[in-house]
Amino acid sequence: CELGADWENASISELCDHIETVHHRHLRQELPRLNGLLGKVVEVHRAAHPELDELQQSFARLRTALERHLRMEATVVMPALRAIEKDCLPTDSPPEYLTQLLRSLETDQAVVERELKLMRRLTHGYQLPPSTCAAYGAMLDGFWELEWHLHKSVHEEDEFLFPRARRRDALLHGA
Repeated sequence: CELGADWENASISELCDHIETVHHRHLRQELPRLNGLLGKVVEVHRAAHPELDELQQSFARLRTALERHLRMEATVVMPALRAIEKDCLPTDSPPEYLTQLLRSLETDQAVVERELKLMRRLTHGYQLPPSTCAAYGAMLDGFWELEWHLHKSVHEEDEFLFPRARRRDALLHGA
C-alpha cells in the first residue's frame, strides 16, 4: 500500500482510482516494454538458453490475460463498483451480478498466477544467467517488478475493494 494510505477506510471509488492509476497504469506501460526486451533477449540468447522460447510463450499468455483483465476492469468492473457505491446499479441488474463479475476476475487471476509461476521456474527465480547482456538483466528485473505489482494489486482488490463492494451490494439487495 502507499505510504500513509488508509485502505481500510477508503471509499470504493478511492480504491478503484488507486488501483487504476497505480497498478493498471504500470501494467499498460510495462507489458509492451517487457515484450520488447524479451524479444531482444530471445533473439540474442536463444541458442544458449532454449527455455527462452517457452518463456516467450508464457509471457504472451500472461500478457493476453492481463490485457483482457484490464479491459474488463476498466469498462465493466470498476464502473459497476462505483455504481454500487452510489446506489445506482441498473434496476434490471440481477442480485448475483457483482458475484459473477468478481468470479470472472478470479478466473483471470488463476491464469496469471499459473503463468507467473512458470516464468519464475523458467528463469530460476528471475536469476541472471552468467554471460548474458544488460537487456537480459533488465527483463528479469522487469518480470520481478511486474509480479510484485500484480500481487500487490490482487491483495488490495481481495482485501479491501471487493469485500467493501460485496458488503455494499448486500445492503442494496437486502441480503
